Amino acid sequence: MKKVLILAIVGIVLISSIGCNINSKTKNTISNQENETLNKNKVIDEKINLDNATDIDIEICAAKVSIKNYDGEEVKVTGELSEKSKDLDINKNGNKIQIIEKRDKLKGLDMDAESNGSKFDILVPSKFNGNFVFEQGAGTVDIEGIKVKNIDISGGSVKSKCEDIKFDKLNLDSGAGNFDLNLKEKCGDIKIKGGVGKLNLKMAEVGGNLKYEGGVGDIDITIPVNSPVKLLAEKGLGHCNIDAKTSGEETYTFDLEVGVGLINVRN
Repeated sequence: MKKVLILAIVGIVLISSIGCNINSKTKNTISNQENETLNKNKVIDEKINLDNATDIDIEICAAKVSIKNYDGEEVKVTGELSEKSKDLDINKNGNKIQIIEKRDKLKGLDMDAESNGSKFDILVPSKFNGNFVFEQGAGTVDIEGIKVKNIDISGGSVKSKCEDIKFDKLNLDSGAGNFDLNLKEKCGDIKIKGGVGKLNLKMAEVGGNLKYEGGVGDIDITIPVNSPVKLLAEKGLGHCNIDAKTSGEETYTFDLEVGVGLINVRN
């Protein structure tokens, strides 16, 4: 009788052990599959045909972003989502193409987004000549070669660089980051709302009016010698240093409102 009980107990233990191993393997398999799925979801490789689009709107939470033009017919987005990003929504609504990074607001913005945030490379067809809107909360952005009608750029804690872009009108809200704007071609009107950071603006040729509303940060403006510019400076608590030789023609007006920071205008 005792032998029978012992054998029964041993059998129950073996069955339980086998069951546990099976459950454990099943859980591990499911976990691995989930991890593989999550990893796949983090990689971005999307494209959308430009067709008759007149507007491109991009909203990024926290990331390292590169935006360049290329000879093609599609807006292309490649990169990788961070663990804090939920998704990247790429769609076309009428004549507007939207690229929006979705993020759990409770997790906040990653102020070290350059190293730990998402990474996006965005290619815009060179034939696109509509309106371009870009908004970013944190991280870095490098915009190069975009030549469009109107550009709206707003940033939070973002280190930004715009090189060789062209536009009829630019609205810029520089936010708390540093902004380098290097215009190698004649562009149109510029309106800048200064923030906390530093802004560097270089113009190869003046082609429009400039309105600057100063914040706490500083701005350095470099224009060619003998530019046809009338310089107006309204002083606040900050300082405005004008050391630029102009032509006296006054074709365009630079209306500079000094906030708490510093404005430098030079050749």
